Amino acid sequence: MRLPPRALLKRLLRAHLSPGVRLSAQTDVLVYLAYLLFLQRLAGEARVRMQLDAAAGVPGARRTMAQRHVREARRRVRG
Repeated sequence: MRLPPRALLKRLLRAHLSPGVRLSAQTDVLVYLAYLLFLQRLAGEARVRMQLDAAAGVPGARRTMAQRHVREARRRVRG
C-alpha cells in the first residue's frame, strides 16, 4: 500500500478545520495511523462475521458486511 504524501494529508485536514486552528507537526501521521487502525478492525470484524455466517450455513452470496459493523469499528477507533 502506497503512503499518501504528507503534504496532501495536511492539506485535506486543513480544508476541514476552521482557519484559526493550528495543527501540530505530527497530526497528519496520527490521523493516518487512526485510519489504518480503523481498516484493521473493520477487516477483523468482517472476517469474524464471515466465519460465523459460514458456520451457520449462510450461502457465500448472502454473506455481506453490515453497516452496523462499520459504525461499531468507527466508534471504537474514535474512542
